[in-house]
Amino acid sequence: MTHDPHSAHASQHDLPPVPTTTGVALGVKILIFGGLFLAAMQGFFVTGSSAFGRVWPASDSAKIPLPPANLK
Repeated sequence: MTHDPHSAHASQHDLPPVPTTTGVALGVKILIFGGLFLAAMQGFFVTGSSAFGRVWPASDSAKIPLPPANLK
């Protein structure tokens, strides 16, 4: 009997050896990197287009005219 936790033997109970992983599949790696690339591209597009077509401050762009802030 061995007390090695990494041993693939199960001679006591005649169990099959523990399967070992072969790593991450190429398709999964492509999906992960593609998703990160698309997220970065979306961030660049949002950042690049944020200066165009906006009216600041937001009260000027509201559909319902808001009263001035100095009315009491």
